[in-house]
Amino acid sequence: MDEHKKASWSNQPVSQMMERAQVIAKHCKIQDAIQKLQDSRSHCLCVVHDSGELAGIFTEDDVVNKIIDKGVDGNAPVIDFVDREPNSLYIESNIARVIDLMGERVLYYLPLCDKEMKPKGIFSIRELIHTLADKTVLKGSRFVWSNPDEDLGSFQQAIIEVMNLPVSFAISRYGYVHSVPFGINDPVQKALSKMKGTNERAALVYNEGVLAGFFRIRDVPFKLYHKSDELAKMPVRELMTALPKEVSEEECFASAFKRMSENGILFLHHKASDCHYVLIPAAGMLAYLYDHIHDDT
Repeated sequence: MDEHKKASWSNQPVSQMMERAQVIAKHCKIQDAIQKLQDSRSHCLCVVHDSGELAGIFTEDDVVNKIIDKGVDGNAPVIDFVDREPNSLYIESNIARVIDLMGERVLYYLPLCDKEMKPKGIFSIRELIHTLADKTVLKGSRFVWSNPDEDLGSFQQAIIEVMNLPVSFAISRYGYVHSVPFGINDPVQKALSKMKGTNERAALVYNEGVLAGFFRIRDVPFKLYHKSDELAKMPVRELMTALPKEVSEEECFASAFKRMSENGILFLHHKASDCHYVLIPAAGMLAYLYDHIHDDT
């Protein structure tokens, strides 16, 4: 490495970028855990044993797949509903290792623990998208690393290659079209039922065949988690939000990540040649980045 070059970003410890872990005890009431989850910036809680060691993580997926419309007692302990074998990393792991694990496992959240397995931080895909968007700049017709004085190394060189590829690669592999589109008047309960047991966290919403909006799991008020009557009556239109940015097949990854970062939504949508709309999750784009890096090594 050139002695005048700065150390590679991908070799830096992830602790420099992590969010503080939101921790709750395993005996916490599920109704209190849901409220804290709603208030949490990371949308992920680290559930711990009495010793402070990581017992599992609790996310919006657990709310939808294990709690909503299940008649769950709000006083039940949160440990009964968590992922008890979450992926995690040591807090001093480097950023390259984090990208690898999140891309390989298609993770939205990654707990970061000390040597005693006590959670100290959370690294989220949102933070990674923001960082990759900030770390690349357009120079002529190509995106390059924003700091010319930094030693990139092979890992970051591979990232730059992906950032200049068209998103069509990720669309074909990780974009998804709902076989039964949601209508604006469909009940929320019906929409959630379609999404249970899948990796889909959001859906496009139509009004008489015309694209009208965007529905995300996290937009469902968690106070309704056990009120099936209200969920059955509430139309999707009351919870849908503005559409994520539209992206063309020719647009590159770097541009797409910047759109996500600016819009604050971890999805893009694309109109395919057959006029179907495809939803593209950030996790899918990260998974493609991982695949590409390791296809070439």
